[in-house]
Parts: sequence; structure tokens; C-alpha cells
Amino acid sequence: MYVPNIQGAATSARPNFLRPQFPEAIRAARHAALVWFQSETGMTLSQFRDVRCWEHCQRYNDSAIQRHLRESAFRSAYAEQVGQIIVERSDG
Repeated sequence: MYVPNIQGAATSARPNFLRPQFPEAIRAARHAALVWFQSETGMTLSQFRDVRCWEHCQRYNDSAIQRHLRESAFRSAYAEQVGQIIVERSDG
């Protein structure tokens, strides 16, 4: 059962289960996708994703399951951002 937060507007109105579990991984992944499209890295999209994901994950002392979830969040956000960039470029 969802119990509304009665402490006011200072806290988020979204229930915890709707919040991204690794928002920093999502931000890093979206940024990485933008960087790939804006630069000449010499790497494929997937190579760049893997390197940036590894660099991001090294900052955290996660358990094996947390690491897997963080990597999954990163990869998913990266794929979504790449798709969005491709669509935007094909429309313009």
C-alpha cells in the first residue's frame, strides 16, 4: 500500500519504486552517448559505451548484484539516448 508523504513539497512526490535506482549511471550514460556523437573517438558505439560504463562503475564500491544493476541502468540509458539522437538527427 502506498502511503503519501505528508512532510510537504521539499521531498519528491514520486513513490520510491518509480524513482530510478541509479540516477547517476543514467546521467553518465546519456552524457557518454552525446560525447560519442560530438567527437571522433575512434571507437564504435559499443566500445565507447563499455569503456565509459567501466569508468563510471569503478567509482563505486558496489556488491556484485549492485554492479550488475548499475551496468544495466547505464546500458539501457545509453541505448535510449543513442536512439533519441538518431531520431532527432533524422527529423532535422
